[in-house]
Amino acid sequence: MKLIPFEAEYLQVGTSLPFDLHNTEGLLLMPREAVIADRTQLEHLLGHDLMVDEHQSAEWRQERARERELEDAFAEAFEAPRGAAPPPPSPPDHAELIAELGQLQSQLHALLIDNRPDDKWLPRMVAVSSRTLDLTHQHADALLFLVLQRAVRRYEHYSSRHSLLCAMASALCAEQLDMPEAQVRSLMLAALTMNWSMTAMQDELTLRERTPSLDQRVRIDRHPELSARQLESAGVQDRLCIDVVTRHHQDGPVDLRFAALAPADQLARVLRRLDVFFAKISPRLSRPGMPAPLAARAACLGPNGEPDEVGSAIIKVLGIYPPGTCVALANGELAMVLRRGPHASQPHVVSLTTAGGAALLAPLRRDTAQPAYRITGTVRPSDLRSAVALPDLLAMM
Repeated sequence: MKLIPFEAEYLQVGTSLPFDLHNTEGLLLMPREAVIADRTQLEHLLGHDLMVDEHQSAEWRQERARERELEDAFAEAFEAPRGAAPPPPSPPDHAELIAELGQLQSQLHALLIDNRPDDKWLPRMVAVSSRTLDLTHQHADALLFLVLQRAVRRYEHYSSRHSLLCAMASALCAEQLDMPEAQVRSLMLAALTMNWSMTAMQDELTLRERTPSLDQRVRIDRHPELSARQLESAGVQDRLCIDVVTRHHQDGPVDLRFAALAPADQLARVLRRLDVFFAKISPRLSRPGMPAPLAARAACLGPNGEPDEVGSAIIKVLGIYPPGTCVALANGELAMVLRRGPHASQPHVVSLTTAGGAALLAPLRRDTAQPAYRITGTVRPSDLRSAVALPDLLAMM
């Protein structure tokens, strides 16, 4: 057995590793597949210079190397600064913004569970769509932070929250891709309503641990077509919106570059990629959410395995670590991403715990461009034991 050094930054409470952990003398500290139960056990392991068997850990190390290569590829492709930013809008009243966002999602949820809409349904949905677009233009970072930090923690009303996330990010990506305003509005309405025909079922499945039944699987497979029909029945005359809803699980002709696609296929490609990304990072009762850098593999890479135009737009809009993501820093602190930074892998974060896991009395801004505060990976929201109120975090943006 040949022992090699192991980087302790990969150790997290509640996780296990597919190989044994030893100290420098070869003494077994933790057997393979054993779960790190609590912070005390983690700190005990961190007190040693850790070693692993080179052969036993080979596959795991290769997978981590592929992850780093992917992140480096994103960073290399998208690390150019955004350029001169427009003057920021006047700071919002964060309590009012939180309240309005909650009201907006409640209105959206009520509209999406209504399968027999009256003649007031469409004007109300258009109003929700327009207000979502306006708020996204004015307070993109704050909105992304508020919705995403809830998305990675909560299960209830998954469908409406997911649609709201996709709508906000779709608008930002469409503008990044220089799409006309009329197309952005069509895309917004499509994102909010793409899952209308299965809203109640989607919410129910998020709260269950068993897999969908055969009948539910059929409804899931047919929901783009069914949702488009419901929109037509509700009086939607925006043909582009309906076509995007119909195609939102398609990526368009894979042999065509984005610029060569028809407008409906362009918008559907944007929406499908974001739909996949946010679905993967959002937890279910049956599984945890996937780390954002891994979810980006499915959302940001084209058929050739390289980032394409849409993938580039998503990374530029969200970053490798989107707002609301919980991350570990090189110095051992756990932090939350507040807003996007000038580079994809260097967002603005605040530390919420010490290196030992104790909650900080007050959040501390950290510059992730500095080696000591470099982001080393994502952590589960449950690892951040902090009682800091959302308005206080928003005030630090």
